[in-house]
Amino acid sequence: MKKLKNEIGALFLLTLLLSGQPAHAQFAGDVFFAEPSIAIGQGGQGQIEVLAFMGSSTFGATQVNLNYNPAELSIVSVQPGLSSEVQNGFTFRNENGVLSLIALNSQSTTEPIGTVSLARIEVTPLVPAGSRIFVSSNVDTMLRQDSSAYSFPRGFGMEIVVTSGTAKVANSSNKPVTLDKAEVSQDVYQRALELRSEGAKVKMMLLNKNGDAIETLVQTRDENAVTEERDQLQN
Repeated sequence: MKKLKNEIGALFLLTLLLSGQPAHAQFAGDVFFAEPSIAIGQGGQGQIEVLAFMGSSTFGATQVNLNYNPAELSIVSVQPGLSSEVQNGFTFRNENGVLSLIALNSQSTTEPIGTVSLARIEVTPLVPAGSRIFVSSNVDTMLRQDSSAYSFPRGFGMEIVVTSGTAKVANSSNKPVTLDKAEVSQDVYQRALELRSEGAKVKMMLLNKNGDAIETLVQTRDENAVTEERDQLQN
């Protein structure tokens, strides 16, 4: 990883020489997923998108490592994110359950773009329906355009719940259930904190007893959040 860190610094400086989504309660320097919790049918395929929130600073370069269990999840393809700044400055390495993403600002723009779409990744679950797959992230390097580094960049995770057949979201046409800390298990609450900064309403897919995914908002700070349609989780 030290070698990759050196490479990203060199590539970023070379880029400078040659060139002349809501943040969901994230803070500058955070790396997170566009959808923190998704449902994929057993044997199916889905896409995850990795984002970086730069705040008022101009994005320069980053190396982010995604950690997963290759016995649970297969990486089908990896593409640059949707932000035009990274289209020509993107590379990756996938080895032994670590997918390393390197993204550079190849346009050398001076305008902050807030949330940067770093990568889009197609994945396939390798585990049966009813399973949950967790993907964590850690930020190895996060640089502004002037090469200054964020002191404490944070990487958040995402989870995939595996459903039977096609991914079925039982309440997709209804308003999501909202639950606070007192109304979910400690496990679910801790999972929510791994997916978003504290203080956010975290959209999670929770499986009911029929194996269907229930789109649920978990409030990670407000103990008095109103619970709506909680009984759906029991159906």
